Amino acid sequence: MILLLPALAILVPASVAHASAPSRPTAAGHLSANANPAILTDPTGDNGTAPDITSIEVANDASGYIAFQIGMTRRPTRADMRVVVAIDSDQNTATGFEGSDYLLLAAPATGSYGLARWDGTQFVDSPETTLSEEGGVADITFSINRSELGNTAEFNFWARTVQGPTFAAGHYDSVPDTGSSSYALGVEPDIHLSVERSHAGTARSGKDFVALIVVTRSDILLADVTVADVTCAASVGGRALAATTRDGLGPAAGCLWRMPKRSHGKLLRASVAVTLDGVTVVKRFAERIK
Repeated sequence: MILLLPALAILVPASVAHASAPSRPTAAGHLSANANPAILTDPTGDNGTAPDITSIEVANDASGYIAFQIGMTRRPTRADMRVVVAIDSDQNTATGFEGSDYLLLAAPATGSYGLARWDGTQFVDSPETTLSEEGGVADITFSINRSELGNTAEFNFWARTVQGPTFAAGHYDSVPDTGSSSYALGVEPDIHLSVERSHAGTARSGKDFVALIVVTRSDILLADVTVADVTCAASVGGRALAATTRDGLGPAAGCLWRMPKRSHGKLLRASVAVTLDGVTVVKRFAERIK
C-alpha cells in the first residue's frame, strides 16, 4: 500500500507544511456494548468543501484489534477528498509530530489506504499486515492491531477529512474540533457472528457443489476469515461426505463437495461454519440432488 497524501499537509496549514513531506493508498453503525466503545459526535455544517464528519466511534477486541469508524453525511466521492486518523500512541506530545506518532490514511473514492509512521523527521510509509479499510454509504472503518501502533494500550487521537492537497481553512472537518480525545483498550468478553449473505449452487450427481457465506461481527471490527476458521460438513443420503475444498477470505467462507455418482434423488445436507474469537456461526443447506 502506498501513502496517500502529503502527510504533514494534512496535519498543519499549508503555510507551515514541510516541502519534504512524503506522499502515500449506510450511516455510522452502533457499537456493541461489549466492544468497549467510545463515541464522539461532531456538528454538521462546519466542513466547508470537505466531507462532513458526524461522529467517530472507536472499539477494540480481546486480540488487540482497534477499529475507528468515521461517520459522515455522505461517503467522499471525489479523488481529492481524504480521511485521516492521527494517533498519539504513547500519549506524549514530545514524540511524533506534535504528538502524532501514526496516521491512518484513506482516499475512499479510489479505495486506497495505508499507515504512516513518524520517523523523527517526517511521516513515512509503515509496513503493516493487519490494517484494513471498509466503507458504507456514509462511513469508513479502519481496523488495525495495536502491535502495529507501538503496542499501545492507551492513546490520544483525532480524525480529519480534507478536500484538496493541504489542510486549509474552509476545506477540512475535524473531530474533536480542537485538541484530541483519548481511548484506553479494554477486553471485549463476547461478540456475536451472523450470516449476512449466503449462496449455494445446484447439487447434481457426480458434479461439484459449492456453498458460500458472508459473515459479519456484532462490533465494528471487520470479519477476517482464514481457511483455518472454516468448517465444512455434509451428508448424502445419511452418509457423511468430506469436503474437497474449503477457503476463507475477508468476511467470506466457502466449501466445495463432489457429489457421488448415481446419487440422483438423494438428500444432500451441508453446512458451512465460521469460528472467530471462540464464537461460531453456522449456515445449513439442504436439497435433493438432481
